[in-house]
Amino acid sequence: MKLPFGLDFSSAQQMMRQMEEMGKQIKNISATGYAGGDMVTVTIDGNHNATVKISDEAYSIGGKEVLETLVAAAISDAETRLEEAMKEKNSETVAKMMGSLS
Repeated sequence: MKLPFGLDFSSAQQMMRQMEEMGKQIKNISATGYAGGDMVTVTIDGNHNATVKISDEAYSIGGKEVLETLVAAAISDAETRLEEAMKEKNSETVAKMMGSLS
């Protein structure tokens, strides 16, 4: 049976398996953001779980407001890096899927 885009049923099933695998791979991606010259690091994974590390030096450089700014900057950096890594993985997977349909 032919499906849209000239796909047959087995090709569609293969594409679905590849998309499921892509979803699993994306959840395993993580990215780390930095602020204050590594005084604050934030690592975020594909499930958007985060870990935060703050150096002792970061506590002594200017109080609560400075520390909050550093944490926010590290989060933003990590999110940007995670988004870029996810886009790259998606592009790789789509290219692989298209190649398997040829």
